Amino acid sequence: MWLKLGISKPKVLGNELRKITKAKQAEKLEKEKAKIAKKRKLAKSEAEIMFGCLKQEFIISAKEGRYDWFCNLDYFKKIMKENNLHSDKYYLYVELEKICERNNIRTSVLAGTYNFCWD
Repeated sequence: MWLKLGISKPKVLGNELRKITKAKQAEKLEKEKAKIAKKRKLAKSEAEIMFGCLKQEFIISAKEGRYDWFCNLDYFKKIMKENNLHSDKYYLYVELEKICERNNIRTSVLAGTYNFCWD
C-alpha cells in the first residue's frame, strides 16, 4: 500500500538490528584476522630460533642411535622461556612443523607430547 502512495516502507526493528549486527561482526572479524596475522608473523620469526635449539637435541638423539626425539609441553615451554620466545605455542608449532618438513623431519603432537622423527 505504501508503494502506491509513494510513501517509503516503514522501518522494521528486526531489519535494523540485523544491519547493525552484520556491521559489528564484520568489524570483529577484521580485528580477529589482524590479531592472527600478528601472531603468525611473530611465530614465523621465532620458529627459526626454536628450530636451532631443537636441532641440538636432534643431534644428541641421533648420536645415541635414535631416529626420533620427543618432549612434553612443559619442556617445550621451558625452551621457549629460556630463549625469550613469546609466540603462541600453537602458531609456533605450526611454523616449526613447516621448517621440519623442509628438513625431512616428521612431527606430531599427541597428548601434550611433541614428537620429531627423521627415520
